[in-house]
Amino acid sequence: MNPRSGDGKVAAFGLKEKVERLGARVVLLDPERHQDVTTLARVAVAAVAAEHGIALLGWVLGASATPTPPPGHARC
Repeated sequence: MNPRSGDGKVAAFGLKEKVERLGARVVLLDPERHQDVTTLARVAVAAVAAEHGIALLGWVLGASATPTPPPGHARC
C-alpha cells in the first residue's frame, strides 16, 4: 500500500489493519526510498506459489503448467 495515496486514506481508514485481519499480507511502501514494486509483486507471487504449489506460479507467469486458472481467478 502507498501511504501517500488518496491523501493519507491508508492511515485514516486503518486499511492496513483491516486487510491484515482478513488474512492479507501488507507491504507499506516507504515514501522516503525507492522500492521496486515489480520485485515486491514477484516475491509475493512466489510466496503464494510456495504455499499452494508451483502450478500456481506457472499459471501467473503464463506458463502452460496449469491449462486453466484456478476457480474464481482470471488469467493475468
